[in-house]
Amino acid sequence: MNKNEKVAYNWLRGIGYSDYDIDYKNNRSPDFILSDGTGYEHKILNSHTITLSDRQWITLLNCKNCYLVPFYPNGKEPVYVIPMSELPYGTKYYKDIYIYLTKTSNNTLPHDVFTEMFNESVIKSRMNGENLWKVFNELKTIYKRDKDKYK
Repeated sequence: MNKNEKVAYNWLRGIGYSDYDIDYKNNRSPDFILSDGTGYEHKILNSHTITLSDRQWITLLNCKNCYLVPFYPNGKEPVYVIPMSELPYGTKYYKDIYIYLTKTSNNTLPHDVFTEMFNESVIKSRMNGENLWKVFNELKTIYKRDKDKYK
């Protein structure tokens, strides 16, 4: 755990969670999963900017009770505790924080088309209880089949 993640860990302890309640792994999203199933993804703000990969964003949206917790460098508590339910895929801003999306997946859809299709499908999938990765792959298949519609 790096020093920034340690700050988030200490914040979680400060709001009432014990060491036994907090499961931390640096190679997954969210970084922290609590015994009650709540997830927290820790991010350091760089010039009021958070960076999320497309893959990470989708994973966090798939988490039922998940929060993004941005910290200022050397901050002791998050600037905001942001429910992922308030960050549909592709959101550019949350209050005064810019959210920078990086591409890591082999996604062939243009960003604006993908974002529109994905957000529409997320609403439907949540109603049906489907996994968002399944939705993501279905959208890629639909786009490849019907790409002329999206030009």
